[in-house]
Amino acid sequence: LGDLDEATQAYQQVLSISPDVGETLYNLGVIEHKQGQMGKAVEYYQRAIQADVSFTKVHRNLGYLLKERQELNEAVQIYRHALDIDPNDPEVHMGLASVLLLRGDFEEGWEEYEWRWESESLLPFKRDFIQPFWDGSSLGDKTILLHAEQGFGDAIQFIRYVDTIANSKVNIIVECQPELVTLFETMDSIKQVIPRGESLPDYDVHAPLLSLPRLLKTDLDSIPSQVPYLSPATPETTMILDDPSKLKIGLVWAADLDSEVENWLMFASASRSIELLDFATLFDFEVCQFYSLQVDSARTDIIIYDFEDKIIDLGASFDTFSDTTAAIMQLDLVISVDTAVAHLTGALGKPIWTLLPVLADWRWMLNRFDSSWYPTMKLFRQEEAGNWDTVIQNIGIELTRLIEDEPPQLFETQIYSMNEAMQL
Repeated sequence: LGDLDEATQAYQQVLSISPDVGETLYNLGVIEHKQGQMGKAVEYYQRAIQADVSFTKVHRNLGYLLKERQELNEAVQIYRHALDIDPNDPEVHMGLASVLLLRGDFEEGWEEYEWRWESESLLPFKRDFIQPFWDGSSLGDKTILLHAEQGFGDAIQFIRYVDTIANSKVNIIVECQPELVTLFETMDSIKQVIPRGESLPDYDVHAPLLSLPRLLKTDLDSIPSQVPYLSPATPETTMILDDPSKLKIGLVWAADLDSEVENWLMFASASRSIELLDFATLFDFEVCQFYSLQVDSARTDIIIYDFEDKIIDLGASFDTFSDTTAAIMQLDLVISVDTAVAHLTGALGKPIWTLLPVLADWRWMLNRFDSSWYPTMKLFRQEEAGNWDTVIQNIGIELTRLIEDEPPQLFETQIYSMNEAMQL
């Protein structure tokens, strides 16, 4: 903090002599940004842009802060201004994509999202195939390779599109993380699932999973939202959650810091995580039995906070997502932060309550408490960055209603349309 104070003083001295030095204004904005003074940061960034800076990093930072303040139209204008300066800046295109998708402008948003492969965080993961990139045209009897990208949740969310492109002749091959192979093999539309890193069979065209919405011209009204589109495999498991006297609730409180590829469009995992201790009031519901679905180091929180008599740890026995699926199918409800488990529960058509930070990822949009992607999902949103108290209180209120009302549809897995699921 001392270094930042000294830097601030130095930059202020420069401004006292030359008040319109764009680089100095930008640096002061960065300092305020790091110190959490977002209003001051916005002011400095705006002054830097007015000083006609010739670099786009100030626009990227300002656009991000405007998005955080939910000033989406202003953020779009800032990003477009940046593209006037440098039309080929992939980080600006990605910032613009995130805002467009967040406000539901899918057509342009998907186009901008294709710039992800030029961004610093994802460029190392760009795939170079000899076979052509699928252009969205009729596949006929061709073989298409669909390859997963980014994190587990992304793959689970967008694997739904295999049913959209499937016909009686097309052959669909999917390459994905090894942990997802047995789960995706349950989809009838997929001919073969290949673990990432193994040799690939012959195919005619390819596409990354997250390019499918653009290729299929997905808008808010045409999202393929029917669930379940994934189903449990038939693993040999001794995990039987059989206690009819209890409401069985799965719990995920921490995003995995290691297992998923994070790009700058996704919030840092820490901002999506909640301290297990914050859930303590929920454990007072005697009719509820909580089960941990965590698979990473966060599982030790159960011991640290002495919740071993409140939470049964299932994650220790999970090797793949098929194991997680087997557990979820025996639960009445899952409560999770924004993780792959939330996506998986929604894809299975099971009730899922997802807890989101103030500025959530674009796929959850703004000011909505339902999801266009998962009909059985309810969203619980932070009102203040870093403060989960109100979210947990709202979860408690909903849980009380659930216990009192006991709606039978909550405990059944079936195929839901969006209109049907809205009644949940």
